[in-house]
Amino acid sequence: MVFLLVVGLSAQADPLLAAGVQSSEPAAAVSAQSVVTQQKQGVPEGFGIADNDHRAPYHLDSWVGLAMLFSALGIAVALNHPSGAMRRIGYFSCALVLLGIGGGLLLMRFIGVFANFEEATLPPDVAKPFLLTFQALLATVGGVYMLWLSATANSEPNKIFANANEEVRYGQYSRYLHWVTAFVFLLLMPMGVFMSALSHDIGLLQYVYVIHKALGFTLLILVFIRLIWNRVSPRPALSRSLNPWELKLAHIVHIALYVVLFAFPISGYMMSTGAGKWSHFFFVDTPLLFEPSMDIVRPFGLLHKVLLPYLFYLIIFAHVIGALKHHYIDGDVDSVRRMVS
Repeated sequence: MVFLLVVGLSAQADPLLAAGVQSSEPAAAVSAQSVVTQQKQGVPEGFGIADNDHRAPYHLDSWVGLAMLFSALGIAVALNHPSGAMRRIGYFSCALVLLGIGGGLLLMRFIGVFANFEEATLPPDVAKPFLLTFQALLATVGGVYMLWLSATANSEPNKIFANANEEVRYGQYSRYLHWVTAFVFLLLMPMGVFMSALSHDIGLLQYVYVIHKALGFTLLILVFIRLIWNRVSPRPALSRSLNPWELKLAHIVHIALYVVLFAFPISGYMMSTGAGKWSHFFFVDTPLLFEPSMDIVRPFGLLHKVLLPYLFYLIIFAHVIGALKHHYIDGDVDSVRRMVS
């Protein structure tokens, strides 16, 4: 049903969606025949030309992406470490990352970078500056909260966690996978919207694409590993304090979240490859497995840049609100502590 909706909407989106079809500096000239073909099809200039294989000097973009990934892993480990002192370091490190994201986005907001967004191809695109500002505020509030935790958790006791999942709480490995996935996605979402504000004629855009696509493939791998681990070590049952309707809603949100986590990197790859553009996994360019086609780019571009982001906002809002309700209104502290130390 979602795919049919995307196909229907795609007829309205001829001048397509920057991420998969950017035409920065063509490395090869377009033949006269291909130009005529593009004009007949109404496709963007540079469509089908694999001209996005250039990298930052010394592969700095890939190194930055790896640094982001290992920072996310380090914070995930620290937040769930048996040592109280290490958890405080995790709180502080998490605060620095969140404040860095929030502060950076707010700075760009006030110096006018958000004014560089391209003309909206679909009505939801006009919300991009607002979404980035909203994400910046959320990241800043979250960073302040984590900073407060790091300053007040003076007497956090040491804790013992099993590696595998237990009957009432998640084990170490599930916690690591959960939080590193969350941090990678936290980096991907504002990065994806921010790229829409960058001009296509600057080299920085391609470098950000390398990082974004590499972390996207990493997200897909993490979700696969998490699903396999859930089979090896079954997840704890949901809290018995939940009402029947809450159990059903939690199950729906859980499945929807996995669908979104899978669909984001897959739709991004299909959109980019359908436009004839390379995807990147850090230092490696992934092969182009099929011929360029706007019939592929349009539906998957709409999924990746419009429907999936707004669906994710709804899902994560329900996820967070549900957790806060169980913790503060229902007094069910154990529900939150299943995944939080």
